[in-house]
Amino acid sequence: MVGSDGGHVILSVREANGRWGLSYLHSRYSLNGLARAVAHKLGKSGKHCEVSVESIWIDGTPQAKAQTSSGAIVNCELADLLFLLEEKDVSGMVQKETALLIQGKATPKYNKLTSGSSTKKERKLLESMDRSMPLVLFKDTKSSSKSQIGSYILGCIPLGLGDCSRYLLMPKSAAWFAPCYLSIAPFQVGWPSSINSPYLKRPRSVVEAIQRMALFGDIGKEVIDPSKCEWSRLVNDLRGNYAGIHMAGYGGQARINTSREVISFASRLHTSYQSSRNRPPNHPPMTQRSDMEENIVPSISIVKVSITYTD
Repeated sequence: MVGSDGGHVILSVREANGRWGLSYLHSRYSLNGLARAVAHKLGKSGKHCEVSVESIWIDGTPQAKAQTSSGAIVNCELADLLFLLEEKDVSGMVQKETALLIQGKATPKYNKLTSGSSTKKERKLLESMDRSMPLVLFKDTKSSSKSQIGSYILGCIPLGLGDCSRYLLMPKSAAWFAPCYLSIAPFQVGWPSSINSPYLKRPRSVVEAIQRMALFGDIGKEVIDPSKCEWSRLVNDLRGNYAGIHMAGYGGQARINTSREVISFASRLHTSYQSSRNRPPNHPPMTQRSDMEENIVPSISIVKVSITYTD
């Protein structure tokens, strides 16, 4: 594979597929399509709203150290992506924010996790972590005190991160190996049917997952006051207060992208979208912070969907 500087980057086939699959998810083309699809899906559900999507691509992923239910210590990647859903009222005030950790995997089958060593470690963390013990996060694999992001005792449920994380499966080749592969979306979100099974239970497309987050709240975990919630503190620590620091692109792709500015519904029976003629800024702020605050670069790649309900 050729890098953006013309040099060769050595990656395994699976790693390359996974990296470039995630890179595509962050592209402006993908974000535009995602915004349109979410608007259409919510419109069919009777929700009048405007939708925009933005992302930040960060090299590397946060590393985690935790204790499993058996007492074993697991050290591995926390997730590839932090997914944020922001819901606003007609005046633009945020009414609810939901976050979801996404672990991406390139696989031959749309509903089956791979069985590599990294996947085994990540599954121990995401599915068997003892929530009464500290989850310690680091910015890199050195896991030094200088690179520590924070330590969190999440509680709420005994084991795992099933309430706040999901796997994202991406096809290893041009399409899924399935009887009717053309009917299966290229990005499938889900959770294993059991700790011992590699198969996801009822995987959904990214758009369907967002729809369920907005309409039913059964995917992802709400972000509230971080002083009252360890999960919310973790999310805030991961996303930092990025306000537009320029970074070089990944394979020629911009680090920060946003969809067309406005996607809206015309009526409950007919869904349409409108978009600004001007291209969105290359470096949109992901959070609104004081100009006096220091810019803190996120420790994880982010995709944020903003939904403003118009009635």
